[in-house]
Amino acid sequence: MHHDGDVVRIDGVTRFDATYGHAECGSGFSSSDPAEMARYMLSQPHEGASFPAAACVVPFPSYAAEVIRLAESVLDFAGRAEKRFQDDFDRSEWIGWQVEIRDNLDNAAARLNAG
Repeated sequence: MHHDGDVVRIDGVTRFDATYGHAECGSGFSSSDPAEMARYMLSQPHEGASFPAAACVVPFPSYAAEVIRLAESVLDFAGRAEKRFQDDFDRSEWIGWQVEIRDNLDNAAARLNAG
């Protein structure tokens, strides 16, 4: 996906039917740092089904409206979830991603109103 002026170019659409792996891989890699584990896992080869025919160009306002709709739907779902926290870190992460989505929604609204 690439923002190009007033349009968004979507290409490289790939569906993954499985995750990249586990925190401890066959190579014996293991770390307690989630970011380090994620970088390692994403660097490993993975298979996916490519959909080159799905490439398209979408007007930015249409793209933004769909992303905003999805984000609001996710926040609504999270707001209704009966989440049980394992610890303060778990609670912090749960709240943190929702704050990030709300910040992104505010930024998107500001951009749409400015344009």
